[in-house]
Amino acid sequence: MDPAYLTGTHCVLRDIPESDYPELRAIENAVGLEADDELPYPQTLDAIKKMVTMKAPDHCFGIYVGHKLAGSVAVFGVDFLHQHAKVGIAISLSFNIKV
Repeated sequence: MDPAYLTGTHCVLRDIPESDYPELRAIENAVGLEADDELPYPQTLDAIKKMVTMKAPDHCFGIYVGHKLAGSVAVFGVDFLHQHAKVGIAISLSFNIKV
């Protein structure tokens, strides 16, 4: 399992393995999104792979609760000179966390 980038009380941010691409695609396609990005809608597996394998400093993290993918966080358009970036977040509509 990939190392966690950020560990919280209920979730972990880590790299998304290829085996989770279909689940991420389902999460991304669950609702119609109006976004200002280059990814097509509905998402294809190729588009998911492109998003997940972005090169640094851009990066896409999986949001995991236990070992289940609950969504993603993508940081892209990083501009170190002007100190800004864009962030995209997708959370499963059907994910239910019990605390």
